[in-house]
Amino acid sequence: MFVHRSITLDARAATYIQRIVTAPTPLTQLLAAQLDLTQGQITTRLPPSIPLEELYNFAAPIIPPQSGCFEQACRLIRTFLRDDPQHVFLAEYRHAQRSDAWIAESDPDLPIVFVGDHVYFLLHHTHTDNLRAIALVVGRVVGSVPATLALGVGAKLATMPHEVPRMANLDPALLTEIASHTRLLLTSAYHGEGFLLWKHTEPDRDP
Repeated sequence: MFVHRSITLDARAATYIQRIVTAPTPLTQLLAAQLDLTQGQITTRLPPSIPLEELYNFAAPIIPPQSGCFEQACRLIRTFLRDDPQHVFLAEYRHAQRSDAWIAESDPDLPIVFVGDHVYFLLHHTHTDNLRAIALVVGRVVGSVPATLALGVGAKLATMPHEVPRMANLDPALLTEIASHTRLLLTSAYHGEGFLLWKHTEPDRDP
């Protein structure tokens, strides 16, 4: 079993994520217009065997397979969902369209939703104990090669139905609300064997 360490990354990680956020897709276009990555912290979790000088080779396969990094990402997203019933995690799966044949044959635990012809995967508070659904969605993000294929966005929404049916058509306004209330971003890194996590930093409050 690997023991993982949490590592805080510098501005080079923000540059890497920025390239993913500026892709020409509906959600990322909204994020690019209003998200300030300097208002948060970027971390990763890696086995201790990874040399520190390799940390910023984000596209390189520096992590051994079956390292447990994927499971670490799943735990982080599960914790995010569990922390607040208004939290959602939406994965934007690029280059996919609702007419694709694989969608009809997909795993019933994969929470597919649509905004127009675009394909998304939506986790919310009621998925907290559905470990398979969380793994299926996180796997679409963390395992993506290249990393620009998918992006996971965690947000806190003022209004969100407790149950969103699989294959539901979502109002495009939901993307705007998610972009406006983003609290974390999850991206693939290290050739699909690892991840980067940006998390919004709450401003200090006066005593």
